[in-house]
Amino acid sequence: MENNNEISGKPEINTLVHFQEWPAISIYMPVSRIGDPQDSLRYKNFVTQVETRLIDEGMRTTEARSLLEPEYDLAYDTAYWKHLGADGLAVFGSSRSFFRYPLPVSFRERVTVGQRYHIRPLIPLLTDGRYLVLALSRKQLRLFQGDRYRLEEIELPGGTPENMSEALQLDMEQQLQYHAGSAPGGPSGRKAAIFHGHGGGADEQDEYIQRYFQIIDRALFPLLEDPECPVILAGTEESQASYKLITRSQTILPQGIAGSIGELSAEILHSKAWGIAEEYYLQAERSAVKGLQNSLGGDKVVSDLQSVLTAAFDGRVENLFVAEDEQVWGFFDPDKRQAVVKDKNNGKVFELLDEAVFWTLSKKGTVYVRKRQDMPLDTLICARVRF
Repeated sequence: MENNNEISGKPEINTLVHFQEWPAISIYMPVSRIGDPQDSLRYKNFVTQVETRLIDEGMRTTEARSLLEPEYDLAYDTAYWKHLGADGLAVFGSSRSFFRYPLPVSFRERVTVGQRYHIRPLIPLLTDGRYLVLALSRKQLRLFQGDRYRLEEIELPGGTPENMSEALQLDMEQQLQYHAGSAPGGPSGRKAAIFHGHGGGADEQDEYIQRYFQIIDRALFPLLEDPECPVILAGTEESQASYKLITRSQTILPQGIAGSIGELSAEILHSKAWGIAEEYYLQAERSAVKGLQNSLGGDKVVSDLQSVLTAAFDGRVENLFVAEDEQVWGFFDPDKRQAVVKDKNNGKVFELLDEAVFWTLSKKGTVYVRKRQDMPLDTLICARVRF
């Protein structure tokens, strides 16, 4: 059984995190979006490495070759590599199935065979940075959905006016229905038609814009109240300020994109939007780092592997920090609260840093994967515990 899709989010990653069965095969590699012949050659070499490890660890040669035969075939499928359209490829395999994920992020080359999948490079995808961009314009209201890798325009929710003229016309019709028969001679229709026009003074124009924003804000709920999806406004500074005054949304970010987005390329618009969203998402990590460093010297910080593993298994880890490219192989005995480190990945063992990640995520903790030089403490792994 094969899967050649892109990882869609937390549920799928969590499925990979909880897998435990030898052989759990993980392959990470950077690839070329335009199709580099070296990609297929490198993949064949990685599959050969996996086959060697499987045989060394007790699998029969014929069984190992049969398990990996589709991956060898893939290495010779030039069309697959030419049209991959990704920056990185993550592959997870077992005796049951193989899953291949072309992803918009480059990976360091890595091959592991153990009791669990090596999922640490995917941890950033758990906080992929979802956000919305609401482009405010009198002529055309537009809505975009994005993350760190892409930004695409999406349809407005049903019933949302696409521009100010449509919004005020809708408002006029609603007022007519509400006041039908209530005014002598029926002049309300003529008055509403005047409200719909665009020749009034500055105060009247401000009133029209405020009414327009009230109408679209009402139509966009509950889309704008997802606490896990902040909203970035785009448009003139005046439009952004006006909308912030009337919106009920608590997810609007302070910084917006000034000007008309119609004048920006898709790449520049995404770059500007992600720059704002990334800063928002980094606040939580900075706060976690500060919390750990402020707790040094007490019993809320653990920084040796055995203590971290024990705390993670017990569900006490609030924030875990782990080095990005490091590996420590061995076993953890939860009954004895003891970690046994082996010299290398040889035999049916666990990668212990990933094991700490697994238990932290399983017990509702948060994991931050950082480069070795960016760790909050001079250690491969550390954590702030809840109790």
